[in-house]
Amino acid sequence: SDLTFTGWTGTLSTTGEALTASPYHTLLTFSGANYTARFTATSALGTGIITIATDPPNLPVTVNGSRLPGPRKFIGSTANIGADTSISFGYGATRYVFQGWSDGGDISHTFSLPASGQSATVTAVYKLQYNVTVALFGGGTAAISPSSADGYWDAGTQLKITVTAPPAAVFTGWSGDLSGTDTTQTVTVKAPIWAQSNFQRPFAVLSTNVLNSANYLFTPVSPGEIITIFGLNIGPAQIGRAHV
Repeated sequence: SDLTFTGWTGTLSTTGEALTASPYHTLLTFSGANYTARFTATSALGTGIITIATDPPNLPVTVNGSRLPGPRKFIGSTANIGADTSISFGYGATRYVFQGWSDGGDISHTFSLPASGQSATVTAVYKLQYNVTVALFGGGTAAISPSSADGYWDAGTQLKITVTAPPAAVFTGWSGDLSGTDTTQTVTVKAPIWAQSNFQRPFAVLSTNVLNSANYLFTPVSPGEIITIFGLNIGPAQIGRAHV
C-alpha cells in the first residue's frame, strides 16, 4: 500500500477518552462526534484519489486487473489501466472504438499520480459507430458512399446509398429503415440501419416468389393448400384462389 496509518484525532466518548494509535476501534456516536483517521504516504510519488473514467461514461475499463464500468476511483499513487479495442452492444450493431487515453499512454499502461497533485483523472476516449446493412431482394447491387471496410460508420456520418437493378428487373421500393421508390437515398447515421431494396421482373414468376399462404415462407406445400404468388404485371389486379 502507498499509505500508512498514523493515528486518530477526536475523542472516543463524551468523557474525553483519547483514541489510541491502533487502527481498530469501536467508535461511539454522540452529538458532535468527529473522528479523523490520519495516513501518510510511503511512496515517493504523490498519493491521492485517482479517477479512471471513460468518454462516453459507463463503458468497461480495466484497473489493476479488474474490468468494471467507469468511472472508478481509488486512493493510491499508481494504477495499471487498460481499455478494450472495441466494445459492442445490441447484437453487434452498435460499437465503441477506442481512440486513446487522455494522458497519451498505450492502450494498457501504468498511470502515475503527479507528485504535486492530490487527485487526477485519466480518461479512455471512444467513438460511437453503427452498423449499416443493405439487403437485396430480387438481386441487384448496392453502393454506399463513403465506403467502410467492415460495415460500420461513425455516428453522424451522412451516407449516400444507391442500388442498381439486375437485368430486366424493376425497383419496387424500400423496406426496413428506408422508404420510398428512389434508388438513391441520403441518410444520417444516428442508429443501426437495416434496409432492403426490392426488385421484381415484370411478367415473370420466380420460384422464390411462390410462398405458402399460411406463413408467407418459401416452404413446401401439400396438395390442396393455398399459395401466394408475388410478382409484377403477372395477371389482373385481382385473382381467384389457385390450388396445387
